[in-house]
Amino acid sequence: GCLFNESCNCTAKNIHVGRETECQTYKDSGTNKKENDEIKQTAARKNINVDCRANCLFNDDGHCKANGIPMTLCSVNNAELPDVLEKYPDCEHSADRDWFDYLYEKEAIFTLAGRKYSTQRNHINKFKKLYADYSFDVITDNDIPQLIDFTKNFTFNSEKDDSAQEELGICIEVLENYKKYNMLGGVLRVDGRIIGYSIGEIIGDTLFDHIEKADISYHGAYQMLTNSFLKEFAANESVKYVNREEDCGDEGLRKSKLSYHPVELIEKNTIEIIL
Repeated sequence: GCLFNESCNCTAKNIHVGRETECQTYKDSGTNKKENDEIKQTAARKNINVDCRANCLFNDDGHCKANGIPMTLCSVNNAELPDVLEKYPDCEHSADRDWFDYLYEKEAIFTLAGRKYSTQRNHINKFKKLYADYSFDVITDNDIPQLIDFTKNFTFNSEKDDSAQEELGICIEVLENYKKYNMLGGVLRVDGRIIGYSIGEIIGDTLFDHIEKADISYHGAYQMLTNSFLKEFAANESVKYVNREEDCGDEGLRKSKLSYHPVELIEKNTIEIIL
């Protein structure tokens, strides 16, 4: 008698089962089926997103084993990987270079000392010379509407796919919940006009730079933004490293991040677990 019952197949897209629910689906004459019994799958059932919290034989960390949908873990680093493999030895895992994090020694990119950072220093010095009336300030509540408008009108310096718009949508979502997320952020201006901003957070001894957006029509804007963000939030001696996250396969971004000489590219694994 269910609205979504079609020839004994469920056509619902989402099913939510509460923790107090007693699961009747896999009961036979009042007794649960054994865990090694064959579970017949149907195409319709595999397309259902099941969030089941019931106390059921087939419930594995909130995922229904009977549903046929693999559980996917993302951004698992190499230190965490052995623990996952121990629990799920038959899982499939892979690491995509496009999603490796760039880790830097704070002191090196904070001071930009030495010949290998001469390019960055030159860009920063030229920025200061061209735009004497620049400022970098910690983000306040009053800045949020302007930063959202800046993000909505942001233009990438190379062709992007649909994921670019998704990325900007995430940036806007972070800005809209900036206070709730308790982030650190700074805004770069020239003549009072916003030309860029960075948002991140400190976890342990590492400053994470989650968002970095700048108008490249201003020479050296990104170099100036990166340096100003570090000077504002990484000056504390407790910060030893800076994580500028991945390049998403963008060749220009990869070249830029490599030019800061990372001490490590942190592999992030994607794991698919068939329950």
